[in-house]
Amino acid sequence: MLTLHERARAAGIALQWRDVFGQEQIVSDDSLRAVLDALGEDEPLPGLPPLLTVWVGEETALPRPGAYCVRLEGGGVLEGTGVVLPGIAEPGYHRLEYGGAETVLAVARSRAYTLEDAGGGEKLWGLTVQLYGLRRAQGGGIGDFRALEEFARAAARHGAAAIGISPAHALFAADVNRYGPYAPSSRAALNVLHIARDMPDEEGALIDWPGAAARKLAALREDFAHSHDHAGLAAFRAESGVGLERHAVFEALAEVLTRNNPAALNWRNWPEAYRHPENPAVVRFVEENENLVAFHAWLQFRAGQDLGAAQAAAKAAGAKIGLIADLAVGTDHAGSQSWSRQAEMLAGLEIGAPPDLLNREGQAWGITSFSPRGLRRSGFAGFIEMLRHALRHAGGVRIDHVMGLSRLWVVPRGRASAEGAYIDMPVDELLRLVTLESWRHKAVILGEDLGTVPPDFGARLTAAGIAGLRVMWFERGGAGFTPPAAWT
Repeated sequence: MLTLHERARAAGIALQWRDVFGQEQIVSDDSLRAVLDALGEDEPLPGLPPLLTVWVGEETALPRPGAYCVRLEGGGVLEGTGVVLPGIAEPGYHRLEYGGAETVLAVARSRAYTLEDAGGGEKLWGLTVQLYGLRRAQGGGIGDFRALEEFARAAARHGAAAIGISPAHALFAADVNRYGPYAPSSRAALNVLHIARDMPDEEGALIDWPGAAARKLAALREDFAHSHDHAGLAAFRAESGVGLERHAVFEALAEVLTRNNPAALNWRNWPEAYRHPENPAVVRFVEENENLVAFHAWLQFRAGQDLGAAQAAAKAAGAKIGLIADLAVGTDHAGSQSWSRQAEMLAGLEIGAPPDLLNREGQAWGITSFSPRGLRRSGFAGFIEMLRHALRHAGGVRIDHVMGLSRLWVVPRGRASAEGAYIDMPVDELLRLVTLESWRHKAVILGEDLGTVPPDFGARLTAAGIAGLRVMWFERGGAGFTPPAAWT
């Protein structure tokens, strides 16, 4: 039988970690057991995994000699026999047939689409804005995508190449008191409170989130009931697929089940039959509440139209990049993404950061993210869906806590952050998928790399064409600031 430490290593849990002072810290056996219990026992995948990733031109070792056939995404077929799959020059999602099985072969360029690619060699500048605070007259009290469109157009006319925005991820229509953009319901859907809808401004200097949100949702419900683009919505739902539908179903279920039952704000407190999206009871609910589900799908349709208009306005006004979306590091445990993709998400663990100079007790953020095992077993479906959603109406994305591509500090729920541990993430696969989607969307990638960074990770980001972030306050040598000519 394997020892506790052997089991932890096999699960990708680090037994120790180096703090900001360079000192090695040992993870207690108690913490290791708690993290292992939350991760559960892993079972090897039989045969080929659902997705393989490689760099352009990189050979791939096959499990045993045999015939292979690669059907390229752009057309064409590569066939052969052997124990090594030759390097493929064409980036894309191809189909690999081998040993009587089939899988997706994701071939990525060696680096992402960079700031240099976007600027054609010129240095670029941009602005950032907190989207919710970008208020306009008759906007209802919360910044919306029309205000963003006006702001982006004006910034681009003054020479800005990019406009970075705060996260626009979906929140909770059934709970207007949850409005933190970094603890969203889903990172693969939009915050419908940013839909542009003219309505009276009843707010003062501060945003009354619950009041403004309730009024906005009520007005949008009236719009949907009286007039909406049925054909456009149908096409949008068909194109968006299962991810959108599950989010709309989640929102509809939450709306119905939370009436007079605050405990149902967490889907784990729903009746057992509704706790999994594929349960027949959920199918029946959709059939019986077709119009309500359509309303929540329509909200995403409207939000996408408005955000797309803001990106189009920025580009038309001369911005070389346009909007830079902000990808939060995780989601609320009670949210849509956690319900929709249960097998892909960490359960019983929250993510955070170990103790450092600014947070001597560490941080536990109360949110969850993708499980490394879940990612591999699903063929990285949720991660790819999330990336594509972030880049659909943007010229770039800022990945919050980009170190999470390499490792995550996880804390067993109910424990202090210092009782956590690092778990390894499939960094090679994640970096390849980021660079592949970056080129497919011609979008730049920024990584928020502030804090405790894994050794050599910065060099890996640079090699992959992912730009880091620098805080001006820390960009100094001696008594003076680093001159702009020396900035990265």
